[in-house]
Amino acid sequence: MRKPIAATLRPQFTWLVLLLLSIGAARLLAGHYLAGVHDGRLQALDDARQANQRMLQDLTDIETAALRYQLTGDPAYLEAFRAGSADYPVARTAALRTAPDDRTRVLVRDQDQAAQRWLAQVALPISALPAGRPGADADRSARGKDLFDAIRAANVAVTTAVEDTRKTTTAAYRRTDRVLEAALALLSLLPALIAVRVYRSVRALLTAPPTTPRDPLDEPPATAPVGEPVIHDLDLPTGGGRIAGAALPDHVHRP
Repeated sequence: MRKPIAATLRPQFTWLVLLLLSIGAARLLAGHYLAGVHDGRLQALDDARQANQRMLQDLTDIETAALRYQLTGDPAYLEAFRAGSADYPVARTAALRTAPDDRTRVLVRDQDQAAQRWLAQVALPISALPAGRPGADADRSARGKDLFDAIRAANVAVTTAVEDTRKTTTAAYRRTDRVLEAALALLSLLPALIAVRVYRSVRALLTAPPTTPRDPLDEPPATAPVGEPVIHDLDLPTGGGRIAGAALPDHVHRP
């Protein structure tokens, strides 16, 4: 007996649905994971950039306070000087900790070395001047400007390195995302192949000729061998039903 259509197609439809669900889940989970990793790296780069800006801001505050104290001798400016000097080591530690690679970390140390030269040669000697006595010094001011310009250049180098890392990270993310999409596109061919197989199975089942049992009346009559009596099925009143295959005696007239 031919297998029912539903029973034949059920396994194929089951595999098709499971495969489609698996591909959709893989696309969702993989995309979410890659996006999360990429966002985390971008956040770390933002932290490195902010720490680097914080270093420069502290040094700028120190410079501004030192120059104003030098010009006015007002000890009130020393408060801003001390605040910037206290926060600068914290910013430097944060910049070193959040540096995305060794190259950036080396540049942060170069910036700190430039800052230490400026602090030792310019800022700290100014802060040690007696209060109330302006101490304008053209040579010191010119030297201080050159040293602080070196700090700014080093800070720009760190910013550039962080930005280069950001571009590299984004390019790697896009490349990985394209590879993932290509792999999922190849997997998407499997449901198409299964769908073609289901279509062929349905077509074969619908176009196959019916297989019904043959009617005994359609069978050709049996031919008895020569010299033997022919056996017929007769409906004889037996009181209980039909007598099939009864052999007639020779004296009974055969129709």
